Amino acid sequence: MTTKFAQGVNLPDEYIALPKNASLFDLKAMIEDYARPEYETAEYVRTEIVATSTFKLRKNVGRFKGNDTKVYETVAKSLEKGYKQGKLPPIVLEQRDRQALENWLVNGNHRWMWYSNNGYAWMIVDVYRIKEGCDEGDVLDEIGLLHQPQPDGSSSVYDDYKARGIAWVQRQKNKDVTVTQEDVDAWVDKFAKNETGLTRANLKRNIFNNTEKSSFLTNYTRPQVIKFFKNCNYIILDKNDQIVADVVDRLHEASQDVWIRDFLPTFLRDVAKGTKTRLNFYVNTSNTKVKDGRSITKMVENRLSQLDEILDNLDAINGTGKVLREYLIMGYRPPQIVDVDMADTLVKI
Repeated sequence: MTTKFAQGVNLPDEYIALPKNASLFDLKAMIEDYARPEYETAEYVRTEIVATSTFKLRKNVGRFKGNDTKVYETVAKSLEKGYKQGKLPPIVLEQRDRQALENWLVNGNHRWMWYSNNGYAWMIVDVYRIKEGCDEGDVLDEIGLLHQPQPDGSSSVYDDYKARGIAWVQRQKNKDVTVTQEDVDAWVDKFAKNETGLTRANLKRNIFNNTEKSSFLTNYTRPQVIKFFKNCNYIILDKNDQIVADVVDRLHEASQDVWIRDFLPTFLRDVAKGTKTRLNFYVNTSNTKVKDGRSITKMVENRLSQLDEILDNLDAINGTGKVLREYLIMGYRPPQIVDVDMADTLVKI
């Protein structure tokens, strides 16, 4: 059964015409009477009509993949029918000083995109206030993830839960709160309660393992490594720096296969001048291939194996590999494996 409106548009009973240029006040009054869920992290304050231009396109905070075409198309099919009765509007947070609204949405990003793309200058939003003792991330976990609109939008998926779970663990660490596997299990059981037991089990394991990686591997930027070496009385020089000693210290990132391209020309130039090279490495532990301490040592070994193969081939051609080896000194790496490497001390390669 459908209802026929004066403008000749047939809409299903569950939908009503979505005002575009006309007033939204009647629709707002109807929505204000809807029951709101009780959230642990934020409280409903009011419903407002807000200019669509108020909001900026920010990566959908409850989703790992952000705003994507497939989700948008699903939402568009619903909105093209009108406003679905009983549907709560997108949620925006009131700023802490309560003087203004945030310029991004906790949920409803795809609806906002549709309004913007279809000439709707105004939209209705629910305004929420963060409860005492909670933070923005807590709200995103509860409202942007667990209670992401599902029937005519799109439900949260595995990667959404994983990304939010990792972010939650990091927030606890920033507060100097130790997170255990049991803590992660409780978080997953709470926010992924609509998922299957197998999905929850995988989330519990992967969230904890991913976040624990940062606790037993220390990451350094190149400038930080250079400073660490300097504190240990080794001066790292770049290829164009002037050499004033018989041995020059060079530094390379071990997770990159292209290191030979950066190493070999400079090394051969130094050999021609009679300068030996001390070969030092560090590893970018944010690389997804770096899973544990063994990954660090293995990457250094792989780089040295590449160099060995080159020198072996030169020996087979004309014997120069042996000569070049005399100009190589195995150096160090910074301590990156917590509870294994001695802190503040370079590790011999």
